[in-house]
Amino acid sequence: MNLSQLKTYAPAARKAFIEAVTRRAGVLGLHPDRVEPVTESGDVALIGGQPFPCSIVPLRKLLGEKIQRDGFAATMEAMAYTWFNRFVAIRFMELHDGWLSHGYRVFSHPEGLSLPEILQHAEHLDLEKLDLEEVIRLKMAGNRDEELYRLLLLAQCVELNRILPDIFSKLDDATILLLPDNLLHSDSLIRELVANSSEEDWKEVEVLGWLYQFYISEKKDAVMARKSAVPTDDIPAVTQLFTPHWIVRYLVENSLGRLWLLNRPNSRLREHMPYYIGDSDQGAVASGQQESYESQNLQRTDRVAESHGARGTHSQSHQVVSEGGTIRTDQPASAGQYRSHRTSRRDRRGKARQSF
Repeated sequence: MNLSQLKTYAPAARKAFIEAVTRRAGVLGLHPDRVEPVTESGDVALIGGQPFPCSIVPLRKLLGEKIQRDGFAATMEAMAYTWFNRFVAIRFMELHDGWLSHGYRVFSHPEGLSLPEILQHAEHLDLEKLDLEEVIRLKMAGNRDEELYRLLLLAQCVELNRILPDIFSKLDDATILLLPDNLLHSDSLIRELVANSSEEDWKEVEVLGWLYQFYISEKKDAVMARKSAVPTDDIPAVTQLFTPHWIVRYLVENSLGRLWLLNRPNSRLREHMPYYIGDSDQGAVASGQQESYESQNLQRTDRVAESHGARGTHSQSHQVVSEGGTIRTDQPASAGQYRSHRTSRRDRRGKARQSF
C-alpha cells in the first residue's frame, strides 16, 4: 500500500470537499453571513433567481437549522466528511466483486474509459428510488450526463442505506443537497480519489483506516498545537487514531492468547500466533536484557507483519473451536449482510434488460 501517496492526497481532499460543499451551499442560498429567501411558485422554488424543485425546500430548511445550531463552518466540515466517507466506501466496494448489487463500477471503468461504468449501463440498473423513465430521458438527450450521473449516485446511496445506514442516507436527508457538483469533470473530487490511489491499495480494508487518519491529520496537528484545553468537538481529531491490523493482533495474542495458553499448556494455538512473545522472551526482560530484547522483538514483529501482509486469518479461531472453545468462525457480519442483499451480476443484468 502506497501510504505516502494516501498521506498526500487525504489532507488535500479534506480541503477540496469542504470547498465543494460550501460552493454547493452557496448555490442553495446558504452563506456564512446570510440566508437568501425562497420564493415558491407552483412546483418551482426560486433561490437567488435560480429555479429548483419545491421538494428541496423542507430539506433546505433542515440544513439551515443545522447551520444556525452548529455554525456554518462546523456544518460544512461535517458535510464534507460525510461525502468523503461515502465516496471512499463506494470506491472500496466497487473494487470488490459482489459488494455492489448491480456489479458495475460507480466511480471508474474497468477498461480505463473516462466515464464511469455505471453511466454506460444506466438503463439496466435496478436500484431503489431510481426513476428509469427519467434515466432513459436523460440518456437519450445525449448531453445531460452530469444530471444523469448525479441521479444514479444518489440512487446508489439510497440502496446502500439499507446495509450501511450510518454512512448512507435516504433521499429525505439534508445531506443530499450538498452532494458536490461537476462530478464528471477531469478534476472532480471523484476523479482525484481514483487517480491518487492505485487499485492495489484498495485490496486491503486498512486503506479505509489510513485515509481517515490522514484526512484529519492537519486538524489534529492544529488542535495539538493549542496551548489551551481541547474543546469537546475537537477531541476526536486527537484521539481517533487508526490502529493497523498487526498491532491489534499483537495486543490480542499477548493478552487473550496468553491466557489461553496458560490454561492449556499443550494447545497448538501457539503455532497460529506469530506476534506472541513467548516465555523465553519474558525471561529475557526479567533478567535485565530489556533494551536488547525490545530491539530484537521489534525487528521480529516487523518481519512478521511484512510477511503476513498485515492481514489476519481465521486460523486462531478454528484452533480455539477444535480445542473446546466457543469462538465462531463465521464470516464477519458486514460481509454476510452484503452478500445477503445481492444477487449475481449475471442475474441482475438479465432481469434489468428484460424489464427494459
